[in-house]
Amino acid sequence: TAIYFRAIGQKGSASRSLSPIKSIPVDRVYFDERDEMDDARVDEAEHRLDGSLCPELTSFSTPTLPDYGVDYEYKQSDQRSWLWKCEACNAWTCLEDTYPDCIAEPRNADPYYLCSGCRNELRRFFKGEWVARRPEVKDHRGYWVSQLCSPTKTALDIVAESVLATKRGRMRAFYNQTLGRAFAEVEDQITVQQLEACLREETRPLNHEGPCAMGVDPGKPHWYEVRVRLTDTDSQQVARGRVDSYEELSAIAKRFNVESGVMDQGYDPSAVARFVDAHPGWYGGLYVGSKKTDHDWDHAEKVVKMGRTRLLDDAHHEIIAKRVSFYARDEFWHEQFVPQMTNLKRATIENRVNGQRDAAWVVTGGKKNDHLRHASAYAMLACSRVGLSKSVVRANNRASASSHAPRRPNSAMVM
Repeated sequence: TAIYFRAIGQKGSASRSLSPIKSIPVDRVYFDERDEMDDARVDEAEHRLDGSLCPELTSFSTPTLPDYGVDYEYKQSDQRSWLWKCEACNAWTCLEDTYPDCIAEPRNADPYYLCSGCRNELRRFFKGEWVARRPEVKDHRGYWVSQLCSPTKTALDIVAESVLATKRGRMRAFYNQTLGRAFAEVEDQITVQQLEACLREETRPLNHEGPCAMGVDPGKPHWYEVRVRLTDTDSQQVARGRVDSYEELSAIAKRFNVESGVMDQGYDPSAVARFVDAHPGWYGGLYVGSKKTDHDWDHAEKVVKMGRTRLLDDAHHEIIAKRVSFYARDEFWHEQFVPQMTNLKRATIENRVNGQRDAAWVVTGGKKNDHLRHASAYAMLACSRVGLSKSVVRANNRASASSHAPRRPNSAMVM
């Protein structure tokens, strides 16, 4: 038997070499602190099981965000939780399910745990066992463990930690580390309601006089968004969708008079470079880490280097502030646009080596279904390099001419 230890790397480390992860076939893979790991590198590590006749994958982690990492995996499992048996009434209680109602806080005594049946004090460690909520799931076991079951933590400790977390504004840490629950603030994700607040009741135009900006997340297929600028800060979506070829992207760019474009260069660098060379005003886009705060436009190489967290933060705030508008709901809106725009959540990850906390946008729902979110962010970035829509310019000129037109004198009759 051989045991190999490999450093997967935290979020944002996907650019590091994958050789140590890819080189060894194994029968079992154990991920320690799965939610802190880079998703792309986790995928590569899982492929080390492809040749095994008895593969086994185990993830350990403090949960972070809903539908991400171990929270998502637990929801797909048989969902085992620890139940305590009450000495008084023989009822079974899951403290994690019943918190905070599982803790009594008498005025003149220390807090204590309550039985969900008789509501008397629950003496932990009398008897307990793992119980699966979904026993029909046979090949995926999941265990939920929190500090409510810890032999070193009392109900008083839990109440004190909750009060302190509330005072310090650290409820995420309390939910994640103490309760073993995923947690997300409202501002950490785009919601359906926020997207609908940016809707305008117009149908999709078939073309546009421009000048337009375009963002593309290439792959199989290619996902795109086209916008026009309305003001220095506001823009309007005029096209969104997916196509199968670069030729189709070129035709869309021509039909909408695209003068500036950003296309992710990570998927197929050579193909993207050829497209960029053939289309004036276009740049290949490269994410260069989560900490970068500025976007570097290399006009000679026709590449823009972007900080991933910074760009997605800006795109997030743009939607929250309603500085972008989307055309009316259609089938693509419901089936593709909304799911992909809401499939990222903002996580704060603490580096266990130096204690530094870094933010990163992570994919949730167990599927990398966020292509339009990136295409939309690229379109926002490309908008910074185009002028106002011609129709807006004409309207502004008319308004300016009207305000400067000489006033006609009042007519008078001389007797």
